[in-house]
Amino acid sequence: MCGIVAILSDSESVGPAVERGVEALAHRGPDHQGYWIHPDGRVGLGHARLAIIDLEGGNQPISNETGDLHIVVAGEFYDFERIRRELEESGHRFATGSDSEIALHLYERDGVECLRHLGGEFAFIIWDERRRTLFAARDRFGIKPLYYARQGQTLWIGSEVKGLLGAGVPARWNQRAIYQNLYLSVDPEQTMVENVLQVEPAHFLVSTNGKETTTRYWLVDYPRAGARARMSDEEYAREIATRMDQAVCLRMRADVPVGCYLSGGLDSSYVLALATRHATRPLTAYTVTFAEGGYDEGGPAREVAEGLGVPLNEIVVTAPDVRDHFADAVFQAEGIHYNLHGVLRYLLARGVHQAGAKVVLAGEGADECFAGYAFCRAALQRGPSRGFFSRARDLMALAGRDTPEVRRLRQTSPWLARASKLPGFPPGWMKTMVDQMTLLDSVLAPSFLDRLAGTDPYRLAFGRIASLKELRGRARVHQILYLWLESVFPNYILGAERMDMGHAIEVRLPFLDGDVFDFVRQVPASVLAGGSLEKHLLRLAAKPLIGEGAARRPKQPFFVPFSGFRPGDALFSVAQDVLRSDIVATTPFLDPKAAVRLADQLAARHHESDTHADPVVIMMLSICILQERYGLAA
Repeated sequence: MCGIVAILSDSESVGPAVERGVEALAHRGPDHQGYWIHPDGRVGLGHARLAIIDLEGGNQPISNETGDLHIVVAGEFYDFERIRRELEESGHRFATGSDSEIALHLYERDGVECLRHLGGEFAFIIWDERRRTLFAARDRFGIKPLYYARQGQTLWIGSEVKGLLGAGVPARWNQRAIYQNLYLSVDPEQTMVENVLQVEPAHFLVSTNGKETTTRYWLVDYPRAGARARMSDEEYAREIATRMDQAVCLRMRADVPVGCYLSGGLDSSYVLALATRHATRPLTAYTVTFAEGGYDEGGPAREVAEGLGVPLNEIVVTAPDVRDHFADAVFQAEGIHYNLHGVLRYLLARGVHQAGAKVVLAGEGADECFAGYAFCRAALQRGPSRGFFSRARDLMALAGRDTPEVRRLRQTSPWLARASKLPGFPPGWMKTMVDQMTLLDSVLAPSFLDRLAGTDPYRLAFGRIASLKELRGRARVHQILYLWLESVFPNYILGAERMDMGHAIEVRLPFLDGDVFDFVRQVPASVLAGGSLEKHLLRLAAKPLIGEGAARRPKQPFFVPFSGFRPGDALFSVAQDVLRSDIVATTPFLDPKAAVRLADQLAARHHESDTHADPVVIMMLSICILQERYGLAA
């Protein structure tokens, strides 16, 4: 997957800064670090390589035949050999056997329209000497990260925020973005660092004459509400199976062994089953198991792996592991954690790296394709007995002006308070959110809250999306999925990329293949809602390969058996140490006295009704760790 850096400056030589940026990204690419610096010193590209394809000859940056185009790439382009043959037939000459080089020659031929031909998980940067233009792009879903910052006459762009900071971007808190993230409102563009922005998913950036513009090149276009099925469920399933088989086949292309993450659930089991059909080397599956509390999630994974004849490498995680690596995971993620899932993914990737692997396939994206999340269920309900009455109960519970939850919600976000009255909005979720908001308010610095008083975090993140014409006339479930894809999905779910790449593990996601997603997005909502279990079309497609038991296994939330902050829990001592430390006082968002009060109360918050405190504590710990590790100024 690699790490990339580029700097463009009219005021100073960029060579040393490019080298520092690449050094900060060495974890993403331990196999080779390469640089191209323009003779005038004003433009530079850097690359930290994780060698997957063309192990000997694929080092970057890569230049074209005439030496006026230069590229660095993070990620993979699939079906690249077919595209390469077409380009060679039209006269393009390749210097490497790498998949990355096709983007350079496609740009040479088509300019920004090259993105129409590129599929995969990628971020790349091209310096166009003829036009004195820097061109950078990110894949459709934002699987690969890409950040940029402009200060005066200098532009920085790279794979991670830490790469930009290493290259010289000033490290200052973005207080508005932190406010949004604390209230679970994930902005698709902002980061924790002031003036550091994301190139959003499905966007490209062009920098010319000291000015940057970003442009969307692809968006999700769901069918109109009431669209009718064009096929039977079985025909839909067969078409899905065909496209998924091809997606997995393309993602098995590598010059190193390819493995699979396996939870034992439907999504990862199906990916593994398809991978066994195309593996040309021994295939290994990897799963997390827990040593504490008599809880073992490895049973379903063992059952699936044994049934498919695939060795299973069980990465055993202990409570001390979580305690010892929590800070490392937060540092690597470059953002606030809300639970312990991030550190577990970090430990899983560490185990895969220790096993000597570089590439794995995973099941992320299936819930986005097939509306598999719990919050999609109400929107998928059909029939008057389920749809009308359940939604009416939701409305009655939320519509009253004196409802404490709605009243409290309105204090932080009038926009979300109005949205909470829509049919299908879950009241139970809203109460949990309000409880967390109330506790969060009590530990944040009053000066911070005063500074951002009147700022509606949800309107900032979702308001511009919710008014888009792409939502109008679409089924409710497609509206919800669109909002999810445009906000939380790339910044939270796909944020696991940073955990994987913290140990130089490239993760490939077949469910986000262009042909797969474009077909499934056209499936009418009424068909998605069919069956007795969620994702029933996927279950139909997978059953011939994984069997009835695995295909009918209900979706289970990921459970961590040691996630609390009670005496004896793994992170209890960490929370006590951090909340009572001097670092709280140096963090401009937290009230040190309130932090100590919360530390005092943790021992008493041990019953189920107080579990909403755990995410707040994890967020506070995350902020303190970011403050300490990055040295951010107010």
